[in-house]
Amino acid sequence: MDYRAPAKPEYYRPYKLFIGPTADVLPGGTFWLYGGAFFMNWSEYGIGQGVFDVGIADLVEVKVSVGRLLSNLSTGGANEFATAMRIKVLDTRFVKTGVELRLAPVIGQTEEDTLVIKGKDPGIYYYYPIRRDFRSRSATLFVPLTFYLGKFTLAFGGSITQYGTTIKILSTLPDTSNNCAEYPDYDCDLLKSYYKSPAFRSSVSEERSTFYGGYGGIAYRWKDNTDLITEVHMLPRVIYRTRLKNTSDTLPTYKKWSLENRYTENSFSPVVLAFAGMRYSMNRYLSVDAGIVLPYDPTLKSQPFDLLNAMIHANLNLIFSLNDVGRWLSP
Repeated sequence: MDYRAPAKPEYYRPYKLFIGPTADVLPGGTFWLYGGAFFMNWSEYGIGQGVFDVGIADLVEVKVSVGRLLSNLSTGGANEFATAMRIKVLDTRFVKTGVELRLAPVIGQTEEDTLVIKGKDPGIYYYYPIRRDFRSRSATLFVPLTFYLGKFTLAFGGSITQYGTTIKILSTLPDTSNNCAEYPDYDCDLLKSYYKSPAFRSSVSEERSTFYGGYGGIAYRWKDNTDLITEVHMLPRVIYRTRLKNTSDTLPTYKKWSLENRYTENSFSPVVLAFAGMRYSMNRYLSVDAGIVLPYDPTLKSQPFDLLNAMIHANLNLIFSLNDVGRWLSP
C-alpha cells in the first residue's frame, strides 16, 4: 500500500500519533490547526495544546504552539509558548526520517519561600518570608523515524532537551555583616553557610541541564476514516533546585524549610504516558483524537499504570490547503 497522499485526499491525516510527531511534513501550502487537553488531572500532566502548523515546499514544516511545562514549582507547571521547525531528511515509499528543532523562550514564575534561621539558643528558630523567581528557557531536538507497512504506521523518535534556568531571590535577606550585628540572636555562621548553599542561593549565571527522552507507537488504518493508535511517550518533569523535596504538613516547620529538605541541583524526573485510542475523520478536513492515558510519574509516588490515575485525552484537528481555500471562494 502506498502511503503517499493523493493530490485531493479524501481525508487529511495528521502527521503525528497522539502527541509524538511522525517524520513526514505537511505538503507545501497546507495548514494544520489543532488543540486538545487531558481531562481529569489534565492540569498536572499539562500538554493542553494549541498549535498552528504550515507546510513549506513539501520539505519543511513550521509550528507555533502553546503548551505546558511540567515542573515541581506548582501543580501543572507553567504555560509555555514555543516555535518549531521540522525538516524531512529521508523520503522513501516505506521509510521517512527527519529532524525537528523546538525552541521555547523564557517563561517565569514567582513563588513564596521561607528562610529558616537557627537561633543561638537550642531549639529556637526564626522564619523569614522571601519571594523567589524561577525562569527557564529550553531547546528540544527531535529525530523522528517512521515506517509505513500496509495499513500500519510505526513511529519512533528520540529527543534531547536542554534547559537554561535562572533562580533569583527577590527579597532582601538578613544582613550578615559584622557577624550579624543587626540580628544578635541568629546563629550567624550557619546563616552564612545557608546563603552559599546550592539548596538556597540565587543563580550566579544561567544553569544548564539536559534531558534525553523519546516515544514510540503504532497507528493502524482500521477504516478509511478511522485509525487505531497506541503510543508510549516519555517527557521530563523539571525538578528545580531550592524547591522542597517533602511538602507534607506533618513535618516540623523547621525541617520542612531546612536545607536538607531542598534539592541541590536542577534535574529531571521522567514522566511516562501510555496512550490507547483512535482518530476519527468526520470529513475531509476535521478529525478527532480520543484515547485513554495511563501516566506514571515517580514524583507523585504513583504506581505504574494505576487505573485510578487514568485520563481521557481529546484533540481536534483542522487541516486544509490553499487549493481548498480557492475552491471554497470560487463561485
